[in-house]
Amino acid sequence: MNVSRGLLRFIAGIAAAMGLAACQPASTTAPAQPSVVAIAALPASFSLPEGHTQAIAVQAVLSDSTKPPIDVTSGSSFSTSDARVATVDSRGIVTAMHSGSTQIHILHSQSGKQTTATVTVPQAALAGILISPSQVAVAPGATTTIGITAVYADAAQSALLSGVTFVSADPSIATVDAQGVITGVKSGSTSITATDTASGKSAVAAVTVGSSYAVLSFNDPTQIYALTPFGGEYASLVSAGVPPGGPAGTVVKITKPAGAPCWAGTTLSVGGQLSIGTLPFSASATVITVQYYAPAAGLDVKLKAENASDPGISVEVDVITTVAGWQVLTFDFSKQAAGTAALDPRQTYNKLSIFGDFTCSSSGASPGADEVFYVGPVTFVGSSGPSAAPLPLPIPSYAIMDFNTSGVTYTMTPFGGAGASLTQTAVPGGGPSGWVVGYDKTAGAQCWAGATMSVGYNFSIGTVPFAPGATKITVPVYVPVAGVDIKLKLEDANNPGVTVETDVIASSVGWQTLTFDMATPAPGTAALDYTKTYNKLSFFGDFTCSNGAAAPTADEVFYVGPLTFVGAAAPWAPPLVAPVITSTYQTVNFDDPTKTYPTSDFAGDVSSVGAGPAGSSGSVLKIIKSANSALYAGTLVGDSGTSAAPTVGLIPFSATRTTFTVNVWAAQAGLDVKLKFQDASGAHTVETDAVTTVAGAWSPLTFNLANPAPGTPALDPTQSFTTMVIFPDFGSTPVADEAAMYFDDFTLLP
Repeated sequence: MNVSRGLLRFIAGIAAAMGLAACQPASTTAPAQPSVVAIAALPASFSLPEGHTQAIAVQAVLSDSTKPPIDVTSGSSFSTSDARVATVDSRGIVTAMHSGSTQIHILHSQSGKQTTATVTVPQAALAGILISPSQVAVAPGATTTIGITAVYADAAQSALLSGVTFVSADPSIATVDAQGVITGVKSGSTSITATDTASGKSAVAAVTVGSSYAVLSFNDPTQIYALTPFGGEYASLVSAGVPPGGPAGTVVKITKPAGAPCWAGTTLSVGGQLSIGTLPFSASATVITVQYYAPAAGLDVKLKAENASDPGISVEVDVITTVAGWQVLTFDFSKQAAGTAALDPRQTYNKLSIFGDFTCSSSGASPGADEVFYVGPVTFVGSSGPSAAPLPLPIPSYAIMDFNTSGVTYTMTPFGGAGASLTQTAVPGGGPSGWVVGYDKTAGAQCWAGATMSVGYNFSIGTVPFAPGATKITVPVYVPVAGVDIKLKLEDANNPGVTVETDVIASSVGWQTLTFDMATPAPGTAALDYTKTYNKLSFFGDFTCSNGAAAPTADEVFYVGPLTFVGAAAPWAPPLVAPVITSTYQTVNFDDPTKTYPTSDFAGDVSSVGAGPAGSSGSVLKIIKSANSALYAGTLVGDSGTSAAPTVGLIPFSATRTTFTVNVWAAQAGLDVKLKFQDASGAHTVETDAVTTVAGAWSPLTFNLANPAPGTPALDPTQSFTTMVIFPDFGSTPVADEAAMYFDDFTLLP
């Protein structure tokens, strides 16, 4: 050891003497970097108007005071204490949302240092004030208090608790103190004006002392308010964009356009024949008040009351606006307009019209520019309610089939042994005039015998507009036997799985109008579904199965008049129209994004719709005939309906149009493929076969339904074939799952 150390010292000495020390490795220790001792937000406090943005920069203060702060914005995260006031994104961009103040919290990710920035969003400018309630009723000697709400330019609202003055237009009727407390003095009507002293903004409340009621509030959810302008006016119910200072909620906006006649106006109603509740005029109750916005002072406003059933009975009064803005107009009908009829409290007044800028009363000209008015609550003073309700609204209805409209082809399709046809001869008296349907339930007919009545393609009618409260169909029917059950059935012409049916017992022999409420379906049948399509209708006379009775032993002849839907003025959709066929008619191709392509397997088939084998495009039908499946295993294929009952549109077979092609991919040639069609009931079918000729590639198979499979029914083109079935490798009973077969583009050739 001593020798070794001495040798090392000797070598080191030589190296030093030769200047080799400089070749030794340099030190690997890096100079210490300054650390982050704090972060600061720039700006640290700022004011930001609503809707504006401001970027916050973040600087880091270093431990080495000789070095300047560095920007660490990109390495920082941001959050807000109150997103209602201001939001901040990941870049530090602040957006002002609403008046108030909030803190923006900042975290420097690397050092963990935090800081905050204060954001103040100033209050928006005052746009107006609201008075609440805007319609005040108080008894003589009683008090009530009104409140004031400030409305700002940003639509924010807050209570205005000071700096408001109140003035009564008629202190002999009602007074108001500095706190907004109203005291009734005597019966009558007046108004209270509240004014914000700082801004000059004001609002008006209508005050009624004594009994009163809202003729029209425009905010009662139980009422249907109708606006009927005339003379070129426009009118609508609005709640947005209303000038401040008026009533809260919904009001009527009326536009009198430039050049409109002086008598242009709008009728305000809630009932039939444009009626309101009968105004309870008497010798001591003649006043109606209206909260009204006018664009200028000095305009003549007319209010006219009349009899909804007799326009010869009327009374009208004019009032001149005193300001541009909201005001309470008082119409005293004991002081009728010059040259018009006087109020007669013995008459019925149940119709009300208002006329803005009724310039004819002063021989003025029509307006040179559009004038916009607003109408708030209309109040009758002197009674607690109308003397009679508004006239009833008419219930809309329409004829599903009247059997007498020119240009319409009415088709009767009986089934189950019934007979049906249009007739106008030998029809029993007492029923509708013109053509009716003669319906014969023949002796021995099935209990379910009936007739489908249609006007369109695929035995359709216009889609019946069922909705809550609109579920009834009325039918005048001549009944030959008292006490028989009459059934009406509605269904989807393209989907027999969608049905609703109900029954009515005919109480007597002869003509009677039967009402079928489809919201009350026959026991054990499907309920009415407002989301479904009902555009096919069938009538069943003497539906004996419903009570277990036997089929009739002698013919029973019924007559059916117009079928009327009650509750709507027109169908939702017209009857179906036959497809326009140019060269081919493609029934199913699996590629229409608006369709679902349901399938239903039986006897061992397993099917799915999706991607096909190599070389395929779009979606196709895949079927695997599974082990031990029946020789007749198959799959119902549709482009509508449900997985329980797939359907296709009515196949337009004809005497010359009988051939289908189907693109098929099979793993081997020589497989029998069967194509079958049937109607909704399964009573009519047609089927034929084709054999695959190509293995491992797509190839069209041709099926001529005019050549049905031996022992099966011939094609009857007059039947409604809406169910399609494909049978892969028909006749085999495999011991193992067969290779998948694929099908696409089911097409009827010209």
